[in-house]
Amino acid sequence: MQVEGMIHIGLRVRVGEFVNPSGEFKPSSVVLKNFSYQIVTSEQDDFVNTRGKVNFAELNISDHRYGPLRLDVSANHLHGPTLVKLDKAISAIPFEGVDPAVLRKQYVDTIKKNAVPLLENNPKLLINEFYLKMPTGEAKLQGSLGINGLTPADLNDITLLAKRIEAEAKLSLPRQTLEDLVLTQARNLFTVDHTAEEQPNMKEVEDLARSLLDSQLSQWKNDGYLVEDKGQISTDLSYNAQGLTIHQKKVPLPWQDEPADASAPAAETKVKN
Repeated sequence: MQVEGMIHIGLRVRVGEFVNPSGEFKPSSVVLKNFSYQIVTSEQDDFVNTRGKVNFAELNISDHRYGPLRLDVSANHLHGPTLVKLDKAISAIPFEGVDPAVLRKQYVDTIKKNAVPLLENNPKLLINEFYLKMPTGEAKLQGSLGINGLTPADLNDITLLAKRIEAEAKLSLPRQTLEDLVLTQARNLFTVDHTAEEQPNMKEVEDLARSLLDSQLSQWKNDGYLVEDKGQISTDLSYNAQGLTIHQKKVPLPWQDEPADASAPAAETKVKN
């Protein structure tokens, strides 16, 4: 399995259909400086290890400056024959003139059908380094995600599947960046056809989203799940078969026997008024 095959698997998926499905992102100008990348792949028996690095000095998008960027990621113990099969299946998907929603479903269904042996052979993904300087601060991430001992039967039981996963991460990002993301999602959620008679008050939508975010972040800071320093929000997490911890504090999960802490940042966490 050569590096070209790895690249093709990524490039034949139209990434834009996933990250910008509705075309909201329309920059007036884009300037990229000193872009470089490197991919190194090694093979042992039927397995592939690959590592990629992407860097640029500066990216200007509509007068907003980003950079430098350093991205260093690895994918280890990937089942080579499955990668080849998956590559062929993805490349066979027609995409010209296909509705984006239909195309996304085709990609997902193809991956589900052909990628199971990848999961059964203990793959591991690593973010060795992600660093991006942004107008509002710095985004940093290091982490790993692995699956160990998966069997086909585990795919039919979410509890068993969850116990096969191991993950660690350290994250830091500007509070303003998080707020911008939340406000963007809120605007998209409440946006209606511009021809509609009643248009939502976007200022009220943004004020509500900002208030909910402030309340939730305050709760998590008070409970010790994250820290904020000079506009930077930082936290770390660890997950394995024994459970989830965020910033060294255990977070009960739905399938665990112990009662959940109402203050924990879980899926059902309620926002204080």
